[in-house]
Amino acid sequence: MVKAAAAKADITPPVGVPLDGNVRDKNSRGIHDSLFAKTLVLADGEETVAVVACDLVGLSSDLVQQARQLIEKSTGIKGENVLISATHTHSGPAVLGLLGPKVDESYLEILAQKIAGAVYMAQNNLQKVSIGVGRGTVEGISFNRRIRMKDGSIRMNWEGLPEAEIEGPAGPIDPEVGVVRIDDKEGNPIAFLINFACHAAVLTGDNLLISADYPGYTTRMVEQICPVRWGLSDGGYPGTVALFTNGAEGNINHIDVHNPLQTLRIRGFKEAERIGRILGGEVVKVIERIKPEELAKVRSVSQKIELPLREISEAELQRAREVVEASPGKKLFLVDGVPEEIYARELLKLSHYKGKPALTEVQVITLGDKAALVGIPGEMFVELGLEIKRNSKFPYTFVLGLANDYVGYIPTSAAFDEGGYEVKTASWSKFDRRAGEILVESVLDMLGEDL
Repeated sequence: MVKAAAAKADITPPVGVPLDGNVRDKNSRGIHDSLFAKTLVLADGEETVAVVACDLVGLSSDLVQQARQLIEKSTGIKGENVLISATHTHSGPAVLGLLGPKVDESYLEILAQKIAGAVYMAQNNLQKVSIGVGRGTVEGISFNRRIRMKDGSIRMNWEGLPEAEIEGPAGPIDPEVGVVRIDDKEGNPIAFLINFACHAAVLTGDNLLISADYPGYTTRMVEQICPVRWGLSDGGYPGTVALFTNGAEGNINHIDVHNPLQTLRIRGFKEAERIGRILGGEVVKVIERIKPEELAKVRSVSQKIELPLREISEAELQRAREVVEASPGKKLFLVDGVPEEIYARELLKLSHYKGKPALTEVQVITLGDKAALVGIPGEMFVELGLEIKRNSKFPYTFVLGLANDYVGYIPTSAAFDEGGYEVKTASWSKFDRRAGEILVESVLDMLGEDL
């Protein structure tokens, strides 16, 4: 019988740290809401696995390995059995240094310790549990951000596009809301793992307050409402932890291109709360439908994988040098998007790899024969995530993006022909067109194994 426990650690950085995920010319100015590393540990007597969800834009492989080493040393849980994911908030500390901000190495060291501490707390409070899995659907809060124009071009939905020139979205969404529910032996909630695909970037580049964005509203709502419905308290049961994991959100965000209130940049904490609460409402409905049962086993398998990088031509490099030489070198600010100067610097940075493949990791955690959690090391396009779900043998398969590493965007092959933001070469978009299918094939092979 599986035992489980959950815990969380506050990972809110000090005010003044640079923020990751947008082009900003200023550091953080305050804290709107706290950031957490939330963990769920499951053990069946033979194997112990852990899932960690951090309110961060992403996690480097180095940080993950550091945290795993600390976890293995303090708990005995094998590092390869620990899946560490990021919610992808664009209002958290600069842990990757995307788009220019300098990473605070001292914060990263403390961060690894706090992640390990949360796992340690959970591992030392394991108890017999029942586990259930369910799904719901939510429409109207996630949209494919790649927009096909009537002239055949691909634009992004944050660009304020003329309505008359829009043909429609260039791809699907994944409206599935996945939930894993864990109850103690009395039927009280210990933890909920939530999975939904949508960029946590409701807050734009002009926000300078630290925040978990919409996933923070969702998890706070679930942690407060569900225990009350169980009659445990009036203000949140201290033992309940809601983990948010993002899905295949590479080309998915919250912007409705037909809604002028969003395309005119009227975005902020009220919108993040609206979206978070809509999602949270569906999560609560799913939780109430789930009938948890005893689970016999949990398993984890992790695999290293090589993904091919793009070849960069000498003409592209020369153009990049010219852009950098002509740039003023000042700090830049944009509400959305990326300026040419940063792209040029990114191109020159990538030229040092000379097309060598990048080594990364994919991971699968299975909950008996009920569900599979698939850890993907970057921002996978939704089409690829849906392909994994369609071809999995498990009744429930949840794709956990931004897990164990950050390799940037993982587009479909077709997206390279179409063009657009996610396939423009940079450190966050460096693979050639084969990478997505290689990843999907590797994951499906792992899901097909007898774990």
